[in-house]
Amino acid sequence: MKLVRRIILFLGAGASAPFGYPTTQKFINELKDNLGSDVEGKFLSYLLDIKGFTDVEHVLELLDLLQSINRHPVKDFLRTYPTHLRFGAGESISFLEMLDGMEKLRDRIQSDVFRQYEFDPTTIGPITQVYSPLVEMLSLLSNYKEIPIFTTNYDRVIEEFCRSNKLTCIDGFKRTGGSEEFEWNPEDFNREITDTSETTIKLFKLHGSLNWRIRKSDNTIVKIPPEERTRGSRRYEKNLVIYPAEKLKPENEPFRTLHEFFRSEFIKSDYAIFVGFSFRDEYLNSLIMSSSGKNKIIIVSPRATELLKRLLSVRPIWHTERNPITIDRSFGEVETLNEIEKTILKH
Repeated sequence: MKLVRRIILFLGAGASAPFGYPTTQKFINELKDNLGSDVEGKFLSYLLDIKGFTDVEHVLELLDLLQSINRHPVKDFLRTYPTHLRFGAGESISFLEMLDGMEKLRDRIQSDVFRQYEFDPTTIGPITQVYSPLVEMLSLLSNYKEIPIFTTNYDRVIEEFCRSNKLTCIDGFKRTGGSEEFEWNPEDFNREITDTSETTIKLFKLHGSLNWRIRKSDNTIVKIPPEERTRGSRRYEKNLVIYPAEKLKPENEPFRTLHEFFRSEFIKSDYAIFVGFSFRDEYLNSLIMSSSGKNKIIIVSPRATELLKRLLSVRPIWHTERNPITIDRSFGEVETLNEIEKTILKH
């Protein structure tokens, strides 16, 4: 009788980095270069000069905090008694001018998410070269034809990999008639797979996707081909993405259901492989730590051991309950796949 291992794959920003999609730190560095000497660029430079501010999550955390002042009665006080701030080489602006500039920077960051993570068709070759052997290896190791993949990435790397390689990809959306729109239908994740000759990918995009939107006419969650912001759209209310630094509990659909699936699949898994994930999402961390602790966690990152040390310094329970295994290698290397395989077979 064949041994069946339940394996889930979790992809963070580092998993898409080999194909040109930026990590959170590279994202903010590229944005800084593009903004240059614009007002938003100056504000971004000021923020990045703050000790400990290294990537887009740090910047957006502060911008979200400052945005809350715009909704607070204290703004009327600042309007009545203007306070000026001094930046750089003698530059002085009012606090309200700073709030306005920071809001513009926040909007620019959200727009740049769509520019920097838009799918590039020229990357499908390298993507296939990396994911084909990985999917084949996981399928063989698990003796199971369904591979659950969870990701916090907005890009379409996995969907396009499946499409290009004629693999079934179940992502919770179903086509409606002859429309280009696919409507959210989480029951599709429970679809019975009848063809067991081919591997099926079940994809759970925990932070949303650049092509997910809410349709205005009936508030239906839909997936459409274009990856663009919905500002000014007559048909769509808003995009469905959780931007970096948005740490609120995902209570709304589709995020609530997607995170419930993660909790369920994580608990049932024998092995959970985290690739290029920073573990800075506290809600996801809480889901991981709230489970029984019987499965093996494998962390794949060039700085996996350093990352684990940071986790242990914050939550020692990571060691006492979890005892994760680290693989200090870059994703996409042949030797990385060999290390993952050896680790699973050994443990």
